Amino acid sequence: MQREPLGARLRSAAARLAKSIDDASPSTQLVALVFAAFTAITFAMHARAPIGPGQDYHYHLMVAAMTTRSSSDPVRALYHDLPWLDANTLVYRVAAPLVAIFGPLRGFQGAVALLYYLGFPAAIWYALRRAGRAAWAMPLAFVFVYGRVWSVDGFVPFLTAATFMVLSLAEWDAILARRDAAARPVVLRAAAFSTLLFLAHGHTYAWTMAVLALATIVTAVKHAAAAFDSSEPDRFAPLREVCVRSLIASLPSAVLAVLWVLRTRSLASEVAPTVLEQAQRSRPYMQQLDPMLRGRMESFHQYFEHLASNSEVRYSAALALLVAALLLFARRDEGRSLTFELFSLASLLTSFVLPGLVHGQSVAPRHLEFFVWTLPLVLWPAAAPAPASPDDAQPTLRAALGARGSSLFALVIAFSVARMLSIQSALERMNRDELAPMLALVEPCRAARARPYSLLAYVPMQHESNAIKSWSLQQAHETFAALCGVETPVYDTRKSPHHLLPLRYRSAMPAPTGLFERRWRWFSPDEDIIQRYDLVLTYRFEPSPSEQPSIDQYLSLVGRSGGFRLYRRKPGVSVPPSLYRLFGMQPPSMR
Repeated sequence: MQREPLGARLRSAAARLAKSIDDASPSTQLVALVFAAFTAITFAMHARAPIGPGQDYHYHLMVAAMTTRSSSDPVRALYHDLPWLDANTLVYRVAAPLVAIFGPLRGFQGAVALLYYLGFPAAIWYALRRAGRAAWAMPLAFVFVYGRVWSVDGFVPFLTAATFMVLSLAEWDAILARRDAAARPVVLRAAAFSTLLFLAHGHTYAWTMAVLALATIVTAVKHAAAAFDSSEPDRFAPLREVCVRSLIASLPSAVLAVLWVLRTRSLASEVAPTVLEQAQRSRPYMQQLDPMLRGRMESFHQYFEHLASNSEVRYSAALALLVAALLLFARRDEGRSLTFELFSLASLLTSFVLPGLVHGQSVAPRHLEFFVWTLPLVLWPAAAPAPASPDDAQPTLRAALGARGSSLFALVIAFSVARMLSIQSALERMNRDELAPMLALVEPCRAARARPYSLLAYVPMQHESNAIKSWSLQQAHETFAALCGVETPVYDTRKSPHHLLPLRYRSAMPAPTGLFERRWRWFSPDEDIIQRYDLVLTYRFEPSPSEQPSIDQYLSLVGRSGGFRLYRRKPGVSVPPSLYRLFGMQPPSMR
């Protein structure tokens, strides 16, 4: 049988899409139009700002770039291959082909946009439709992608897990509500989403599955109580159905998680010094609880303030008023499933009582992000009115929303647009004024790097962005290293908890961690820096006339751009060992 030509198939698909749009209710068409408009705003925003904020964004960009290098690359040869089935690897796998095509900056940005900036709002919309809830609060998802972890931490694997967390919640909500008659599709989707969630981020996966296990137990108890009160011959079928479907759906990801834990347990030889110091300083948890609760309550509003602007406090106040209005006045469905509400409330409560750090890893702030991410699922949970029969006309927008609902929806749109435009302005300023000058030094760096590879150190005198409340300049050298093709040591992956990172050294680090904040005398041999690194990138460093001769003795200026300077150790120049080494002492703390 001859296949239909490609043009005909495309026209047929377009016709089917147009028909589905025509058949959709006016409210669905409006939500689709709003989604398309906010997608366009998001695209325009990030087209002008290729580098995201956050302390760790640069590291994850560097890892994504590393995975696309050939095995013969000397920098790539320092590391093991990225494991396919480890947690926290999904974003690198998605980024790899994009980085190969568009380069590290745009390729990694494209992966983050696909998995998070656009993927998360799409997952919210899917979850609302899957649960039969109205999607009028969905535009807030385009705003809630820009949270505290996004601006301050920049921990991209955690952020991209939000999409699959919401998708997993949607499928489990359908399982617990017994919404689908056919078991196989919903179980397969739930298993796939939970597996992708594990590959995206381990902590998010563990918390999501723990709450879903609790929701499954609560639902099973309800079905068991109803079965004992019933005399129907198959009264235990609902209980059996919920338990079996949940168990099968969670099994593939659970197996991967157990294998990952077993595989990584023996990789660490010792605990990283900074993590050990934190453990030694910590007091018993119950002694910390009361002051911790007071402090978090007092600073709660700061989790919603991301931009370096005097008007940022207005955003927190406007958000609080909008959420209160939606909770008070949006239409409710009394018989709805409460899976989303359970997850959101549990995340909020644990964000106050859990420790802020565990083994150097953020915990409580992430749970507050879980709460914020699921707010659009619970703010307007009612479904729009449906036709009484298939022959009846679709309800109009006025009937679907009413005067009160129309006002609330208009507030959601106005709030979301205003917030996204302010974030766009801040992102553009950060990229244009603070990071773009660094990119101008990439080509001079490529010309100055040594063979087989160079080691790069970074000496920032300032790490805060002036546009966003973020340490966006603290580790900017990691993006620079990815673009220049040099090595800059970041984490000793032989030590816990950094042994859990997917990108691990094959042997010892080629040099200590190359970040030296506010080392004004970094060029002195006593600092033990220029002996170990071939290139030094500085930020906001201006040598005095008296310091310049000391710099010229050992280093040459490769180039300067904005607040950045790039130095290279002069070939053939012997740098004397530091006094610390001569007397058998350790040099000052490097980070």
